[in-house]
Amino acid sequence: MGINIESSTKVSIIYFKGLNELCDKIAKKIIKNNKAFMRRLNKDLKKLK
Repeated sequence: MGINIESSTKVSIIYFKGLNELCDKIAKKIIKNNKAFMRRLNKDLKKLK
């Protein structure tokens, strides 16, 4: 009984760590894309002026 709870807790911890890393990667990718998008937007705005 106790072993099952312990092993499932370990699996949960590993799963959440993986999930956190995945979220970090996605967030970094979004931030990087956002910066490029903002630069393009600024260039376009300068052209309009």
